[in-house]
Amino acid sequence: MITQKRILTLTMLSLLFGSAHAGRHFKFYVGPHLNYMRLKFNNPNQLGGCTTGVTSGLVFMKKWFFANVDYEGYFNTGLMHGALCQTGKVQEQLLALRLGANWHPYNCFSLNGYLGVGFDRFLNRQDPSDECGETDGLLYKYTKLTIPLGFCADWHITDNSSVGLQPEWRPDVFARLHVLCENLNNECNNAFRIALPFKHTFKRNDHVRLYVAPFFDWNRFGKVCQTDCNGNLISIPALTRWDLGVRLVFCFQF
Repeated sequence: MITQKRILTLTMLSLLFGSAHAGRHFKFYVGPHLNYMRLKFNNPNQLGGCTTGVTSGLVFMKKWFFANVDYEGYFNTGLMHGALCQTGKVQEQLLALRLGANWHPYNCFSLNGYLGVGFDRFLNRQDPSDECGETDGLLYKYTKLTIPLGFCADWHITDNSSVGLQPEWRPDVFARLHVLCENLNNECNNAFRIALPFKHTFKRNDHVRLYVAPFFDWNRFGKVCQTDCNGNLISIPALTRWDLGVRLVFCFQF
């Protein structure tokens, strides 16, 4: 079975090969992000806490077409806390390949739309016994495949700067939950994101751009309702999480 790392490696190599003949149409970007996360699962109250992580990816862009492979990793800076001494620890990794088209109807405005395929892995450890959140507690491993669908509209406020609006919807096409050595089929659901990217190109080096993007991301992992091999009912509620954060990315154009 093709693993997540192999998919990322093959996609990056494909974009790198294509960029060999693309001049300065090849871009690499990387940077940190910081978020506040709220989590609703089987707790009476929502858990809340800060997460941090990294965003990186490759873009191939030529004329009206672009391809983008993007990775996002989220990790707790500490335990998430709720009422009644409830705690939790989460990790999330998102990998997406997006293909789209560019449109520049005016000098001060540009628009691109895209469609792709995405992979989402979410780990939720309930009530870990240590501050690092690595031991004990019940671990829920969610995996799903999604179809990212969205657009980005940019308004150029100066020759070197722009502000934008980027909404994205990610419906599930496959969902799986692993808990207590069992692989369970949870219901497909969806996720969405709204980002407000600010982009600035440095005058002294137009190969480098700075992206600052506040964003809101909402994601729901569907519930489980099925029977095991002994006829016992397995019922696990849906998990909902949302993030409010900011992303700081440096983009290098080749």
